[in-house]
Amino acid sequence: MENIIDKVNDFIREKLLLQGIQNLFVGFSGGADSSAALLLMKDQAIPVEAVHINHGLRGDESDADERWCADFCEKNQIPFQAIHVDVKGDAFAGESIEMAARRLRLIEWQKLYTPNSAVVLGHHLDDLIETFFIRLMRGCNSGGLSALKECVDIKGVRFVRPLLVLRKQEILTFLQENGVDDFCEDSTNSDDGILRNHIRHNILPLFESKDPQLSGILKSLQFIAEDAEFIDSQIDLPESENLSLEKLQTLDGPILNRYLNKWLHYKNPEFSFSHQAQSRLKDALKQGGYQLIDLNKTHFLELDKGQLSLIEKNSEEAGFSYSWNWQEEPELDIPEIGMTLYLSDTKDGEQFDADKLAGQLTVRSRKEGDSMIPFSKTHEKKIKKILSDSALLKSEKKHLAYICNNDTLIWVPHLKRAEFARVTESTKRVITIDIKSMKEY
Repeated sequence: MENIIDKVNDFIREKLLLQGIQNLFVGFSGGADSSAALLLMKDQAIPVEAVHINHGLRGDESDADERWCADFCEKNQIPFQAIHVDVKGDAFAGESIEMAARRLRLIEWQKLYTPNSAVVLGHHLDDLIETFFIRLMRGCNSGGLSALKECVDIKGVRFVRPLLVLRKQEILTFLQENGVDDFCEDSTNSDDGILRNHIRHNILPLFESKDPQLSGILKSLQFIAEDAEFIDSQIDLPESENLSLEKLQTLDGPILNRYLNKWLHYKNPEFSFSHQAQSRLKDALKQGGYQLIDLNKTHFLELDKGQLSLIEKNSEEAGFSYSWNWQEEPELDIPEIGMTLYLSDTKDGEQFDADKLAGQLTVRSRKEGDSMIPFSKTHEKKIKKILSDSALLKSEKKHLAYICNNDTLIWVPHLKRAEFARVTESTKRVITIDIKSMKEY
């Protein structure tokens, strides 16, 4: 038992997994892996909370798991909370249950997440090897084959895997020595129709019959990860959400593939390029013009106005309308487009003559027939025309905020400022409105 604890603690120190971390959330399913992770993290000098996400996919079995987790935490004096998500009800059209569950879990982690915290997951070395075989069968490169990392940031949430130094049997031994001989078992784990289960029950035992510790495979995985890390270090991505098509057209073969995969991993570590998507993208780069490429069940790749972007398939134009009392509320969140409007103390945003503004500004989505008199102009111009002339991507045009003073459109961030309420020599009061991203959305 001491050896297992020491192995985990040494791994945490070596990889700096908890450096600067002040709060830990442990993803607690009630299974052996997450039970061990919870007990091991309890001994760290950091506050720990167990979080059980009930997906509601297995009816009474799911509810029984939740009760077991609550009882386990009460017995071990560990703070606990359960979160319910409706995976089937909230899945996108064409989205698999697994992908929907992963997406909804991330949303819940984003809600819980606080600065200097980390989410602990119970993945171990057996999971690492199983993932290697799954991705090997999918034809992944070295980056994909070694993609299960001990630490990863996904959309602002830090996930750590401190058990990636243990085999499954070591985890079971640790639990037994700590008096835990009963834990939740997902009934689907015995279904060999699921690829991961088939690998676990049928393929790995063949390798273990020749190499019980699977030390050869683990050593190879280490080499693959080191090679992938070096190659990635040689590729610098731009500090922007989208890629320049001009830049992509200068890259060839493996370098282009690695560049694209690194960008996609930055956008979403769970995504990978299929051979079909890569082939279509390379053809699109040669053809030019607007292109929309099917990446997976939930996202497209969009080639538009010299840029490559990743867009959701359900990315409809967001509909919203808010009344903003800017004199009393210095910030306004717009979750539909992930934007916050705020009064700025600097001159970085847009400046307005405060005395010409109503106490309540309307912030809404686009309406048919919208128009404005652009800044420094005298004639009205349709927003449709302004959008057409802009450099915005089609997907970006769907996620804009239209700020109105009564019925007068005064500013569309990222697009155009109106002449209305211009600051002049006679202006007595000036306000500056700026925007920022809502990282939690």
